Amino acid sequence: LSGTPTGAPILNAAGTRALITATTSSWLTGTTTRATIIDTATGARVGSTVTLTGTPFLAAQLSTDGARALVTTSSYSWFTRRTTTRATLVNTGTGARVGSAVAVAGSPAAALITADGARAVVATYSTIFDPANNKVQVAVLNAATGAQLGTTVAVAGGPSGQPLLLTHGARALIATENIDPATNDTTTRVAVVNLSTGAQVGSTLARAGRLLWPQLNTAGTRALVVTSVQDTATDVITNRVTSIDAATGAVIGAEPTFVGDPTVLLASADVSRAVLATVTFDQAAQTESTRIAVVDTATGSQTGTTVTIPGTAYAPVLQHSSTDGTRALITTFDRDVESGVTTVRAAVINTSTGQQTGSTVTLPDLMDLTALLWRPDGTRAAFVTATANGTQVSVVNTTTSDVIGTAALDGMASSALLSPDLTRAVVTTTVGTNTRVAAVDLTAGVVAGIPADVGGAVIAEPIALTANGTRLLVKTAVQTAAGRTVRVAVVDTPTGTQVGAATTLPGVLLWPVTSADGSHSLITSFDPATGTTHLAAFDSAAGTVADTITLTGFPSGPPILSADGTRAMVTVRTYSQWTGYTTRVVTLQLA
Repeated sequence: LSGTPTGAPILNAAGTRALITATTSSWLTGTTTRATIIDTATGARVGSTVTLTGTPFLAAQLSTDGARALVTTSSYSWFTRRTTTRATLVNTGTGARVGSAVAVAGSPAAALITADGARAVVATYSTIFDPANNKVQVAVLNAATGAQLGTTVAVAGGPSGQPLLLTHGARALIATENIDPATNDTTTRVAVVNLSTGAQVGSTLARAGRLLWPQLNTAGTRALVVTSVQDTATDVITNRVTSIDAATGAVIGAEPTFVGDPTVLLASADVSRAVLATVTFDQAAQTESTRIAVVDTATGSQTGTTVTIPGTAYAPVLQHSSTDGTRALITTFDRDVESGVTTVRAAVINTSTGQQTGSTVTLPDLMDLTALLWRPDGTRAAFVTATANGTQVSVVNTTTSDVIGTAALDGMASSALLSPDLTRAVVTTTVGTNTRVAAVDLTAGVVAGIPADVGGAVIAEPIALTANGTRLLVKTAVQTAAGRTVRVAVVDTPTGTQVGAATTLPGVLLWPVTSADGSHSLITSFDPATGTTHLAAFDSAAGTVADTITLTGFPSGPPILSADGTRAMVTVRTYSQWTGYTTRVVTLQLA
């Protein structure tokens, strides 16, 4: 395929088709994108390559059933000084274009295919910044015909740091922000679009403040947004929680407000309950507290009363909600500046009542909370904390807020994850120049087996190779006089022993991937000294390398595995001053 690859191949759900996109540029014709469908069973091209005008925006999108691919490109005109975005649908079964490209004025901001594969949605923003006239434009396409439904919907404002476009059910949520240059005040606007017709539902909602955490439930019936305003005179931050009926676009309830620096919003998948945590500062006592409030989106009102716990709320990554949304876990910290000692606290919130379950969990005399693992059912949490002597893993029963047990580990934690069967917390620590892997039993809060030592410094979280998490693939980096290498080892977590011998690949680690059943893994490294890509296939049961392959060129993205893990597809690119870039697609047999 001529041109530069624009990313990794994209496979349909069955793994029978792969979409490859590549671009070529010319000062005369501009940038051209080519989309090719490949039959992964034969490696042959399906139909003809589809040629598109412009540069691709992000990665192409595939419908869940894999029948349609959405490729979004943009091109800039020096004559009009405007950017045009084009959305093109491709039939992955035939490789042919579906209908004609739909052009939308503006630069590309977001593009996606709905979960049912029936609609494609593309959003653009104004090319030239003008606060008085900025707007986001949204077009809905019929994926069966490629034609636009209705007219383009325009919402004043521009993209913010939050998601601009969300789709679920038969609705799409568009959220924008606009700053008034005269007053420096921010206005958030939210609009709902009917994906069946492409038309806006109700009126655009406008609220003062910056936008936080827009949500749309999986049924597409309810939306939730938070807007935050800071009073420059008093420095007080007020947060407004707004529930929206997605069927009518109308606001539900009185939009409750909460004071404090907003930290996190945890919402269940159906967005029936939302947990907002804010931080306030007591000037007299010179202390910070975290306030936790629950909002019922069906009524648009607060459930119960606000819960307050000491300390500053951690970043959102250290706050969790159970899968069913019935419980939320909020963590805070207090740090003694002089001693450097940190006290970690956690509160479990019952979202049905808005009240705290049990007492606040307190873990004193620590250096910091480095990771928090919470089982999706909300019954167990593992707090991975740094201490003066190493790492401590505290297991908490989050239905009673009791500490079950605490395991002390040597070294500083470098990664932590739950085993796939959710029975253990697997933590890697750095001890000297080695990486140590320990599994902590979530039932008793003790180390299971003996921690395994793996040479080198850990690069990324281990990969689970088996459904019950008894085999893990650990990747470490080793620096020698000859250069940098990647070492990969398999560890048996129940016994804490290494399985088989470690495998070494030259260069730096790129993308480790594992099949859905954990039977096979593929590790990729790139050696800049030789310009070669190295691939190692692992057999999980034996803990050994099945084979290694070396390819010339740099990979354009991570390998893509088939659902059964028997095939992998890799793209690499090479460059010649005579012919330009060449993309090569390689299909590997793993089993």
